[in-house]
Amino acid sequence: MQIEESKISEIADDMEKNDIDIAIIGPEMPLVLGITDELEKKGIEVFGPNKKAAQIEGSKFFARNLMAKYNIKGNIPYKKIEKKEDIEGALRNWKGPFVIKPIGLTSGKGVKVWGDHFTTYNEAIKYGYEIFDGRIGGSEGFIIENKVEGEEFTLQAAVDGKNLSFFPLVQDHKRLLEGDRGVNTGGMGSYSFSDGKLPFVKENHYKEAVEIMKETINALEKEGIKYKGILYGSFMETPTGPFLIEYNCRFGDPEGINTLNSIKTDFIDIVKYTIQGKLNELNIQFNNVSTVCKYIVPKGYGVNPVSNKPLQIDEEIYKISNLKIYMASVNEINGVIHTTTSRAIALLGTGNTIDEAEKVCQKGIEHIKGEIYYRKDIGTTELINKRISHMEKLNNK
Repeated sequence: MQIEESKISEIADDMEKNDIDIAIIGPEMPLVLGITDELEKKGIEVFGPNKKAAQIEGSKFFARNLMAKYNIKGNIPYKKIEKKEDIEGALRNWKGPFVIKPIGLTSGKGVKVWGDHFTTYNEAIKYGYEIFDGRIGGSEGFIIENKVEGEEFTLQAAVDGKNLSFFPLVQDHKRLLEGDRGVNTGGMGSYSFSDGKLPFVKENHYKEAVEIMKETINALEKEGIKYKGILYGSFMETPTGPFLIEYNCRFGDPEGINTLNSIKTDFIDIVKYTIQGKLNELNIQFNNVSTVCKYIVPKGYGVNPVSNKPLQIDEEIYKISNLKIYMASVNEINGVIHTTTSRAIALLGTGNTIDEAEKVCQKGIEHIKGEIYYRKDIGTTELINKRISHMEKLNNK
């Protein structure tokens, strides 16, 4: 039985009917709508924040305001635009390059950045109107933020209301095209290192990011909100420290693929200890592996994607060591996998080094044919060195 993810009452009724004991919620939409609250009313334990806590992703304004109220480091100067008549004045009077973010959910595709997605005030103003007219991210409008320059990284943690247990750092690649060009997507791929860190993130800055997330959970508690589940922090590494780009109330996609495949501890134990508020009693361990994930998408994805195209998957792919294959937005028709308009298949390679993991992932991709596209550069030495060089230049300015 298929139920739309927004039909949270129907989902809760179906889970109760099927005697579900524990629910692990993956996507953000049902969390923001309050699926946790609905399930807990029925006595079902949930690994995922309740509706109030999920505002941390559901409203970018809520997240920024919370950080400002409690003077949490890593916040970015921002302003909320609630009326169409305020758009032009607010954008033209903003000092320096800025970012436009719809306040609500946009599946990671609503953010537009000065210099990347628009280069004139007129283009920015046009997008501001599109947000209101198209109800992008809901009907609350958008926020303007200062643009910060650096390298993005993702820090995810299990949270039991008070305690946080952190997972390895990951870097996602939202831009469609190689060399970080093109439109934003839901994520074209990601990688993590065997030591759990990233070579362009300073150790003291990593610790600052950890503290920012801990202080955020403390701030929510002071607001009477107990956060349980996964907290995802997207940060920008800069010479002066990490800045929070946004919070998600669940595992990242694709970053969750990297971290879940790095965990040595039984994941169900993590779920149970989180729900029980006892994460401080569990020592979560990780395998010392590097991971590289790449998404296969239909041609034209992010702009004008083709759909319902068959994929030829060579059976030899399943014999490749250290490769995992995750079907995403696909349909099976007469025994053949077909694309939709969204991301089709995620492939994850693991190895002792990033180079090994990338080669495994790439080898797997070569066994899939069709009207598809993927980013070859994710996890390559060339791209990672580019990240390191970029931060070195910024640090030496």
